[in-house]
Amino acid sequence: MKRFFLVLFCLLSVLGLKANHWNPDPYQFSNSMNVVGVVEINGLEQATDALELGAFCNSDCRGSEMLTFYPGLNRYLVFLTIYGESGNEFMFRLYDHNAHLELNADCEQTITFVADEVVGNTIDPYVFAFTGEISVYTVDARPMPDTAGIVVGMGTFFENDTCTLSATPNVGFAFVDWTEDGQSVSTCPDYTFPVTSNRILVANFSLDTYEISVEAVPENGGTVIGSGLYGYGSLATVEAQANDTYHFINWKEDGEVVSTEAVYAFVVDRPRHLVATFAQICYVVTVAADPAQGGTVQGGGNYIEGSTCHLKASPAQNYEFAYWTEADEVVSTESEWSFVVDDNRGFVAHFVYYDGVGEQENTLLVYPNPTEGTIQVEGVTGSTVRLFDLNGRLLLALPNGIDKTQLDLTPLSKGCYFLQMGNVTRKVVKR
Repeated sequence: MKRFFLVLFCLLSVLGLKANHWNPDPYQFSNSMNVVGVVEINGLEQATDALELGAFCNSDCRGSEMLTFYPGLNRYLVFLTIYGESGNEFMFRLYDHNAHLELNADCEQTITFVADEVVGNTIDPYVFAFTGEISVYTVDARPMPDTAGIVVGMGTFFENDTCTLSATPNVGFAFVDWTEDGQSVSTCPDYTFPVTSNRILVANFSLDTYEISVEAVPENGGTVIGSGLYGYGSLATVEAQANDTYHFINWKEDGEVVSTEAVYAFVVDRPRHLVATFAQICYVVTVAADPAQGGTVQGGGNYIEGSTCHLKASPAQNYEFAYWTEADEVVSTESEWSFVVDDNRGFVAHFVYYDGVGEQENTLLVYPNPTEGTIQVEGVTGSTVRLFDLNGRLLLALPNGIDKTQLDLTPLSKGCYFLQMGNVTRKVVKR
């Protein structure tokens, strides 16, 4: 049994408990007995690891041990080994390690030494009952707000004991100070003081605040809102609004995309710098020639919204430009024309083959051209005047030798036609 308590004593020492004030020599005597007990002072069972219980024969300490908390039992016990000889009478004393002094308390009980005897157990411990004029105070503490952190160190203390209160903030909070009755008493999270009275202290914490900043790239791409200071755990919302001719792409942080939504909401847990990326709206203009060998076309490509696109059609040899179409609708009869880009668009330049017969200077006049109905034809001398469509089909012919006539194109569809007299060709546009 003596060996068991020696091993237990060594184990408790390894666990880092306070070093004993009294240091009896376990090898001075060949016999020992053991007591498992609790300590009461003025009828109050003690719940502190600052007390050391000493067993004395006259003035000679024959054993001492600290009170130790045992979670499974939920109380403070002392496992005391006493060394001596049969018949020795032992009295008991208390030492307060917080105040670094022996308590002025008396224990009326004595124990007579019996070798290898065990007195008390964990279920029914022996009670060391002390009495005396001992001032006992309570130190209480709490966090403010109550969810902001953890406070430890509170409890019951003897007069002049040293109390250390420790405040640890939870994530998102910072310690501010200790206050008592509304007055600040310390700005250190570990507050140490001698206990001379009952005290109620408050550990004050503040909510961490973080700066959220926003930026638009490019700067003229749009406007961004939502920057400012936000408390930890609060909901921040940033918003990007694109300017004309721009569109929003995404939000980035440190070069990484964090959202593709223009309105981005998130819980604040750190400072953040968010960049709203914008890009100019770009459309594609495509152009083609019909037939492909009929000529060349220019002006297709990518265009920023609101910019001007200039199209140009240049006919090949023995071809003549007729008109531009978009989705089979005539949009212009000019070989060169411009428009403001506001969408993706596709155009076809139509050319007509005329087998080497070109327009030559003569007196043939055709007006108004373009026309919405009738046209006047003047200067027709000695040749038949024919009207063809773009597919080369003959639509009508005028008799030879007519100098002036009027043609009604009202029944014809909108589009481009050709009047031909001899080697002279005139393009006519019906609107």
